[in-house]
Amino acid sequence: MVLGLALLFAMTASRHGMAQEPPTFPAGIELVRIDVVAIDRDGSPVTGLTAADFEITEKGQPHQIVSFEPIVVRPAPTSAWTPSPAPVPVSEPVAHSSDQNRCFLVFFDDVHVSAPTSERVRVELVRFLQREMRDGDWVRILSPTSGLDWTARTPFEYQQIPTAVTRLKGQLVRDPFRDGISDFDSMNYVEYGRGANDGRGSVPSASTGDAPDSSGRVQRSLIAPSLVSQERYEIAKRRVRRTLAALTEAVASLGNFRGRKSLILYSEGFIKAPHMREYDQVVELARAAHVAIYFVDAHGLTSGLTGADDDSATSSPILRLETEGGGASYLAIATGGRASLSNDLTGLFR
Repeated sequence: MVLGLALLFAMTASRHGMAQEPPTFPAGIELVRIDVVAIDRDGSPVTGLTAADFEITEKGQPHQIVSFEPIVVRPAPTSAWTPSPAPVPVSEPVAHSSDQNRCFLVFFDDVHVSAPTSERVRVELVRFLQREMRDGDWVRILSPTSGLDWTARTPFEYQQIPTAVTRLKGQLVRDPFRDGISDFDSMNYVEYGRGANDGRGSVPSASTGDAPDSSGRVQRSLIAPSLVSQERYEIAKRRVRRTLAALTEAVASLGNFRGRKSLILYSEGFIKAPHMREYDQVVELARAAHVAIYFVDAHGLTSGLTGADDDSATSSPILRLETEGGGASYLAIATGGRASLSNDLTGLFR
């Protein structure tokens, strides 16, 4: 159960004219809405609060609370995937109140998800939605690069979710140059001058590698490490900018929805590159729209990495969240969401 509180307070600007001038009406009034989530030290919702339990001040000056609306979100007793009851007659429309509304935007970060990982994401996503969905929920599944943008708002549309999920396909090619340099390693080398044997990263040395091949081309391992790292870093930043641009549009689309708004970011993670303003732009927009971002590390859906997915530099799940997934983790924490490595995604929303 999640408790949200919506408060409105008034800021009044009155006009004072000279004594001989007649009064003018109306005075200017500005209403400001504040959403509050009240939990105790154990993370449990605090219920039974009233407007008298809150005090709003600005620069030491108190403001009057003119409206107070408690919003309680309770877990559904049954799944929305069960057969729906008979439709309500047209003459008796039913509108859900704001405390019952929930919107889940599933953002499949296809430029940061590889093809092998996509299958695990599809299986877990269908399982999660089947377990969590209830009547009245809005679900939007977005895969920006592939152009998939699918919305479900009715029980019939919920039943089509597995079909829509099958269209989610990752496009990330892990280590395309076979040089063992990760995006985080490249950023460390370019931004901070950390090379081989310095910290956790490694950058190939210009003095190692094979001789030129039969065509006379120099092997990639003989290229100056600074050039290799700069190339990889620029490629990584281009991918990140594509993701952040799509996230900005996705968050903006939730601005007018009234209720609980959650953006679930499925990704293998992306770096937190310095000097890129786009991260904070997404955070500021999400805070203004009251959208919490939940980052689900797609690698965390399994017990570990094997084969081609294994990367000794980033195989530790916690380390991935801080390095290769630093940018995605930052968005989640800064917007009031969470970063998850758990197989049970329902824990994100409890």
